[in-house]
Amino acid sequence: RGKRLSLTFRTALEVDGFTDLAVRKCRGLPQTTAEKPTTSIATLGKQDQGRTISNDTTTVDTSNVTTITSCTTTSAAINPKRTPPTELHHVQKLYDAIAVQWHHTRGKRGVIWPSATTFLTSLPRGSLVADVGCGDGKYFAFCQQKSLGLVVLGTDVSQGLLKQTIHKANDHFDGSSSSATTSKRSQRTRPNVAVGDCVNIPLRSCSMDAVLCVAVLHHLSTRDRRLQALREMTRIVKTGGKVHVQAWALEQEEKSRRKFKDRDVFVPFNVQPRFLKQMVQDLPDLKGDISAKNAGEAYTDAYNTLQQQEQKEEEETTLPNNQPSSHASSSTATNNKVEYNADKGLVTFQRYCHVYKKGELEELVRETPGLTLVESGYESSNHYVVACKDTDIT
Repeated sequence: RGKRLSLTFRTALEVDGFTDLAVRKCRGLPQTTAEKPTTSIATLGKQDQGRTISNDTTTVDTSNVTTITSCTTTSAAINPKRTPPTELHHVQKLYDAIAVQWHHTRGKRGVIWPSATTFLTSLPRGSLVADVGCGDGKYFAFCQQKSLGLVVLGTDVSQGLLKQTIHKANDHFDGSSSSATTSKRSQRTRPNVAVGDCVNIPLRSCSMDAVLCVAVLHHLSTRDRRLQALREMTRIVKTGGKVHVQAWALEQEEKSRRKFKDRDVFVPFNVQPRFLKQMVQDLPDLKGDISAKNAGEAYTDAYNTLQQQEQKEEEETTLPNNQPSSHASSSTATNNKVEYNADKGLVTFQRYCHVYKKGELEELVRETPGLTLVESGYESSNHYVVACKDTDIT
């Protein structure tokens, strides 16, 4: 039951319903630069059993945005499907760590962008929508309104965020019914989600009627990976289907608390102290009871030790031509550590973002085979584009 998926999702994943879901029949997920095995698709149900769910929590503080340049290094020899260390440490692992607080401060507020809701409302009833980079699934409820009747399939590189979509579905029940009844209802409302990178989406070609991708492309650190993500969205959508992409803008509104001096930045994300003790329990290097007073410092030390070990492995990684990976070199210049503020009792993570200047998203769409730009705009310090697939691309 832990591996059960809906028939619609099994079809989209090319799973026959009998094969173990850890076996991938569709495109495999990308390896990190250190060539470590990546989580297989659609394994959340199985992996949830017996595993402590991350309670790492954070809030955002963008008063000290750091400009970076090293992470944008590109090379023709680097496969755009391979996760660069910048994204591995400052996007994927970061969101796994902060997933609970992210859902608490962002997902539960239910803030969704008007351009995205307008796009979803325009789709025919019964459309199959891929929410690429769905996070904690904040658009799921809107898609599943009876008036729209959309079927949404979500993918995200962060397993921690995807777990929040499952907990959100379980939260709809207050436990007043019998456990058996509640369990059945929970299974019916369990979202269709799978771990998957946006540059290598684990869905069949030409299987979706539309693609929604909000707040994802600004976490991709190279132009090649941004184009690869758009190519993948084009691949999975049917001819005539539409793609909606939205990302942070370099040009922020006057009232925005974020001000960017450059397009590649690290945005601080501060962990709330009331969750630090729970965060500590998820790091294997920490043993024994950790008091709430020193939980933040203990977590910081253990996290940084783990990061140093992994960074050393990445720096030793070489490409087939025996040349050091430029992404690995980039990781050396990038500070992968988190910081502990003893005065405030906060742990600060650095979140990587590439913010888009006006016209940049449109340019990427024009360079993507099979996509035609339909609409573009700006809202709430975000740029967005809507594109249509006019040719079959596999």
